[in-house]
Amino acid sequence: MNKFIAAMISSLFAISAMAATPAAESSPTPATIKAQVKAEKADVKANAAEAKVDAKADAKMAKVATRSAAKKAKAQAKADKARAKAEVQAAQAAPGNEVGAAAKADKTIAAADEKMIKTTVNANADMQKAEADAMSRKTIAASHTLAVKDKGNADIRAAAVK
Repeated sequence: MNKFIAAMISSLFAISAMAATPAAESSPTPATIKAQVKAEKADVKANAAEAKVDAKADAKMAKVATRSAAKKAKAQAKADKARAKAEVQAAQAAPGNEVGAAAKADKTIAAADEKMIKTTVNANADMQKAEADAMSRKTIAASHTLAVKDKGNADIRAAAVK
């Protein structure tokens, strides 16, 4: 009886060991190879398209950043020029009219500063808008590339089953 139980246990281990070993991979079929080649071509094409979108978005961002910096610099220069002109006019005011000239200069400076701040804020907003647009374009391109890769992998699996 002990020999019988030992034989049963050893055969059980042998069967489980045979079941645990993976079956040998068969060579890929021509359909699988064709699907792999097609998937690789689509993947390369999608990666190239994504790189092109990324480059365009980066170029647009650089262009907007340059334009924004130029607008801000021009606005700052205009404000500085208006400030200097107002201060000169206040300094050259007739005796007895210094208070009125100083008030007028302060009003001119405040208007110039307000205009400069408005231009700077608008330039920053344009830059943020362009950055958001670039990021959305890059994300869409990346998701398209991922979808192409997934579709290719699905086609390869489907061809392997056939």
